[in-house]
Amino acid sequence: MGLCSKVCSSFLGDVLVWITRIAGLSAVVACWGVAAEVLYYGHYLGYVLLAIAVVLTPLEVVFGINYCVQLCCSVDTACRRCWDCVLWLDDWKKATLYLVLAVPCFVQPGEVRLAVIVGIMLIFSSVLYLLKTFKTRADNERKTLAQTPSYDKFEEVHEEVDLDDDDDDDAGGVITNPGTISISMDNDIGDQQEILEV
Repeated sequence: MGLCSKVCSSFLGDVLVWITRIAGLSAVVACWGVAAEVLYYGHYLGYVLLAIAVVLTPLEVVFGINYCVQLCCSVDTACRRCWDCVLWLDDWKKATLYLVLAVPCFVQPGEVRLAVIVGIMLIFSSVLYLLKTFKTRADNERKTLAQTPSYDKFEEVHEEVDLDDDDDDDAGGVITNPGTISISMDNDIGDQQEILEV
């Protein structure tokens, strides 16, 4: 059951990520189209929608650029550190921003009906980004658990024992282990008597 839930949650999480990306890109395309339409008819809300489209476009194409940055820039470069700052604005932060940007779309719903559609799309994208936050947190927890070292009390001991009887130059039956005391097999019984006498 544990494996199935991990696979299913991972699969559903990946589906959620792609649905979120598609919904966000659709909202951007709709915002550009509605801004052009409203500007054509001379309504001031067209400028607001154009500004929203300009803000949303880089936020939505960042996942595509991320693949290129990961391939081209190494981890310790200044480029990668700047890109990490760009990636910081994701999930719940982006959801909050999308909710704020959806408000002007509902200012004059009677005059600019297409702006309401863009507003609804932005709210839908905001909800999806909020849900994506839970998936991202679960992935980060799994990654953290996978990277934590195990705290075994004892390390594995590998003994090297020469069991070959053909060697005549072995140390008289002495078995040695790195970091241990060597024991001689020849004087084993005599040593025990000496120990008992003391």
